[in-house]
Amino acid sequence: MNARDTYNGIAQHYGTRHSGASNPFRKLEKYFSIMRDAALDVGCGTGRDTIQLASRFNRVVAIDVADKMIEIAKRQANSDNVIFFREDIQNLRLPDEFNTIWANAVIHHIPFERVESVLSNFLSMCQLGSRILITSRIDIRDGLDEEYIGFPRQYYGHTIKELTAIGNRLGLREVFSEEQSPGKKKWIFLVLEAYA
Repeated sequence: MNARDTYNGIAQHYGTRHSGASNPFRKLEKYFSIMRDAALDVGCGTGRDTIQLASRFNRVVAIDVADKMIEIAKRQANSDNVIFFREDIQNLRLPDEFNTIWANAVIHHIPFERVESVLSNFLSMCQLGSRILITSRIDIRDGLDEEYIGFPRQYYGHTIKELTAIGNRLGLREVFSEEQSPGKKKWIFLVLEAYA
């Protein structure tokens, strides 16, 4: 089962389970770029963080691979400064520039060999000083999560060291990083800034 089918299948349950600003959003908000013209919400899901971004940026573009997630997010956001698109971040090309790219709980679904291409695409939509904020689950290095019965999710546990090394090659420097283990899951928090 691919990511689109999985997230379409769990959209309704996911939307009722996840509401309000996410914990990562509250933790990393202070690392948003000081420029607040435009933000990109990558893997927006049901829009919980999209709503928060819309109140802090002049314009927000929110993307997700799952149509049903976007339907819920559109209803919840109900804001004139947000545009939604169904896009796969592995093929993402937007003719736009963003001050902040918010990638909460999405990079961990990208295969190892595709991560550099994804980060390169992000960088192509940044200007000098723009920031990319990433949260990623790392307790599953390469395998499936059965949290939602019947809808397995493929994970690739990219480490801070791996992502930072890729970022450095591309022209991104680390601003902040941290690893946390709330409960059984282990997460990384990483902020990269475009400097080249």
